[in-house]
Amino acid sequence: MVDIHILVGTGAVQLLPGAVCVFEEAQGLPLRRHHNHLESYFYGGLAGSALVVRSVSSVGNYDYIWDFVLHPNGALEGRVHATGYINTAFLSGGEESLLFGNRVGERVLGAVHTHAFHFKLDLDVAGLKNWVVAEDVVFKPVAAPWSPEHQLQRPQLTRQVLGREDLTAFSLGNPLPRYLYLASDQTNVWGHQRGYRIQIHSPLGIHMPLESDMERALSWGRYQLVVTRRKEEESQSSSIYYQNDIWTPTMAFADFINNETLLGEVASSSSCRTWWLGLRPASCISPMLRMSPTL
Repeated sequence: MVDIHILVGTGAVQLLPGAVCVFEEAQGLPLRRHHNHLESYFYGGLAGSALVVRSVSSVGNYDYIWDFVLHPNGALEGRVHATGYINTAFLSGGEESLLFGNRVGERVLGAVHTHAFHFKLDLDVAGLKNWVVAEDVVFKPVAAPWSPEHQLQRPQLTRQVLGREDLTAFSLGNPLPRYLYLASDQTNVWGHQRGYRIQIHSPLGIHMPLESDMERALSWGRYQLVVTRRKEEESQSSSIYYQNDIWTPTMAFADFINNETLLGEVASSSSCRTWWLGLRPASCISPMLRMSPTL
């Protein structure tokens, strides 16, 4: 358990004992295993575990459990779960009430609402010169060697460096590249760029109609993933003042995406900042992101 200091209410520093918990977690899958019965017989395996750094935020009726997971293969994972008790409203009766949720008691409605999480990751991969690289698979027809009159579809990789912010703003509903990673200018022993692949494991939904007067304040919800240049003045995507006046936002995340270069040779500001969205209906919350190294 780790104690932390926080600012609450008046801004006075307060010690919060045991606010962060660090523990080892069994993953439920082996780190590796193999059972061989071809030519020779052998078995080998190793149990999988990870180091978890956890804290819990109690907000109203919900407790949000925040985990940052360090895997032994170098992968980094962020995830959040919600527990506590459900958000309800009085069930006035009639079919019209069920337009706003599901009945969970005699006169109790489980009101429909959304939990949205916007994560930011500042990551320098083996130095400040980083690139955003997209890899995908295309299929090329080739004749089957054993049956030349038939064709096989052979997959091959395509690679593209996404050099500007407009190319790394992936809107909701549009597919992400099959493999997307932040790469450095350093290579491994085989000549491949060292980097971290980004994987998002959160189902997404529409955050707000684009024509709404409130949408600009929540414009980060338009995107499932964005990579931007790092700037001190773009440290956050929202503001506490929105709870009082969401119609005249003091800042808008969409303004961060202004087609600036992301190419690694811009040494003065080549660090990339990755933002991603986790958004789920209130019944179950578990948005996750995983970053795996390319060794």
